[in-house]
Amino acid sequence: MTKKVRCITSAALAVSLLSSGFALPWAPPTAHAAQTDAPVPYYGLGPSYVQPAEVKSLFPDPQLDFGTPGFAKGKVAFTTQEEMLAYISKLAETSKHAKLVSIGTSLEGRDIPLLLFSKDMTTVKQNQTKPLVWLQAQIHGNEPAAGESALVIAKWLAEDALGADLLDKVNVAIVPRLNPDGSYQFKRYIATDLDANRDYMKVEYPEVQAVHQAINEFQPDVILDAHEYGVNYNQFAHVGEKLYRSCNGRVGNRSTTTSLPTSGKRAQSPPMTS
Repeated sequence: MTKKVRCITSAALAVSLLSSGFALPWAPPTAHAAQTDAPVPYYGLGPSYVQPAEVKSLFPDPQLDFGTPGFAKGKVAFTTQEEMLAYISKLAETSKHAKLVSIGTSLEGRDIPLLLFSKDMTTVKQNQTKPLVWLQAQIHGNEPAAGESALVIAKWLAEDALGADLLDKVNVAIVPRLNPDGSYQFKRYIATDLDANRDYMKVEYPEVQAVHQAINEFQPDVILDAHEYGVNYNQFAHVGEKLYRSCNGRVGNRSTTTSLPTSGKRAQSPPMTS
């Protein structure tokens, strides 16, 4: 039986899975606010983006305690590579239904991990009876909401928080950070300043080669490619039944915002397409 793969591009990862309060209003330290010549790892170049009151009202503090490194109390920077690897290693060690593997390394030698969730690891690959849902995040390094929420979903899966019977119905694979070099520099691109999200036809970059090989190996049925969009991004302004009013109250034009949450920590940057 030939599998049909359904590929879905998801903004801010699992927008439908996380609460609309994912964005956390914040005020970054003064030291990060000044323009610098060198990048600040996992944060970006100043000046910082501070949410105006009108935007903050759309993204209230979440009522959930996510419990992942990026949401630790007092945490300002996003989850580092070392924090991510330590955290998902612990998840794999403590959950009987989780397994951690590496699918490759980035141009600068950073690991690209894959978390598998299944009640039978021997049947994850090319399973003809149980669908495999594949979730990959942060191919753009300056879109951290994707990677941070991927870690939250991994935690929920490890703790059966999404339902004890979920893994009776599907297997799940999560690549929480596809572009670790870009994440470190808090920039969209890989180490050579090229966009890995434009390499799926030629497959020249090691990060894309790694995920390409892994997808061929595991043959997922559903693919979620997670991104993050700013509050002024209007590509999806007319999608869905509910539209948020912009700060000046206009609806249905370029000033319209959408209900896609962003991480309130991200640094100021111009809007970009996925």
